[in-house]
Amino acid sequence: MATTTLYKPVNLSAIPMNSPLESNPEDNHKIINNSYNSSDLELFNNVVINNLNNKEIAKSWAHNLRKHGFPTYCSDVIYLEYQDLVNIISESSKDINHLIEKMSLGTIIIAKNAISKSDVKKIKNNTTNFFRSTPSTFFKVQEGVKNFHRIIDNQNNKSYGVGTSRHSAYTFPWNFDETGCRNEIMKVWSNVKKFSGLNPDSYEKNTPVNGVVDRIQVALYPRKHGFLNCHVDPFHNQLTFVSIYLSKRGDGSYSEGGFYSFNKYGTEVDLEKNIDEGDLGLGVATVKHGVSKIDPNFTGEIDWNGPSGRWFLGLYSNDSDHVKNRITVKDLDKKEVSK
Repeated sequence: MATTTLYKPVNLSAIPMNSPLESNPEDNHKIINNSYNSSDLELFNNVVINNLNNKEIAKSWAHNLRKHGFPTYCSDVIYLEYQDLVNIISESSKDINHLIEKMSLGTIIIAKNAISKSDVKKIKNNTTNFFRSTPSTFFKVQEGVKNFHRIIDNQNNKSYGVGTSRHSAYTFPWNFDETGCRNEIMKVWSNVKKFSGLNPDSYEKNTPVNGVVDRIQVALYPRKHGFLNCHVDPFHNQLTFVSIYLSKRGDGSYSEGGFYSFNKYGTEVDLEKNIDEGDLGLGVATVKHGVSKIDPNFTGEIDWNGPSGRWFLGLYSNDSDHVKNRITVKDLDKKEVSK
C-alpha cells in the first residue's frame, strides 16, 4: 500500500519526494494514455493558470503540474495537524513548495482537527433535521436555486455523473445556512483556496449566472447501501478535492468501508482507517478515489436520515447549469451500481 508519513512542519524539507513504493514516480503520473490527454492540459494552461490569483503559490502548482503531469494514483499519505497546515500556507515558505510538489506526485493530505467535534455534531444534527423536515427533491444549479436534499439510490442513480448511493444536502451561499456552521466551514475552505493558488474568497459572492458557484454538500452514506464509485473530480475551478470527515469508522456508526484510493500497482489504499471526525482531506482532483460500500453485510433497515452511517462534508466550486458543456465528475467504474 501507499506510504504514510507523519511529520511536523519543521521536518517537511527532509521528506523524500519518492515513496519507497515508487522507484520511478514519473511512471505513475504521466497523463498520456491515462485518464487525461492533451486537451486537458490545454484546459489547465488556458483556464486554471489564468484564473489562479495567488501568484507565488500558483507558479509553484503550474511548475510542478507541467513538470510531472496530473497525478492519477495515491503515492503517499501525509498526516499533520490542520493548524500546522494553516501555518505553512500563511507563511508561504519553502515548506509549501515542497508540499505542492508532493501533491503533484500523488500525495494525499489528511489534516487533523480542521473543525471541532462540537461543530461536527451540530452539522449532522442540523442536516438530519433538514432531511426529516422537507421532502427529497432536486433542482438544477440555476439562478435562484434553493437549498435541497436528495436521496440518491437505484431509482435515480443514473442521473449522476458517478455511480453512488447516499443522501445529500446541498447548501448555497445565498441561502439559509442549513449546517449551522457556515462561518467555520468557510474559514477552512478559504485556506484551501489560498493553498490552491486562488484568492481566499474566490467564488464566494458568485451566483449561478456567474458560471462558477461554491456549494457545500453534507452526505450520509447509509449502512448496507452507501458507496461512491471510483472517480476523478474536475480541476478547472479548483485543483484539489476538499473533504471534511464527519464520522469515524468503528465508533458505532459503521464498521466497514469508506474513503479509498489506489497506488501505482492498482492496489486499493484504505484511507478511512486513520481518519477521525473533523479531519480534512486534500488531494489533486485527478487522483482516483471513491467510497467503498458502508457495512455491506449489515442486516438492519436502511436509515437514510441518520444518525448511523458514514457522514461526509464536501466543498466544491462547481460549474452552474448556466455553463454550456459544463465539466463534471468522471466515473472510472461504470460497473458498480446501487444495489
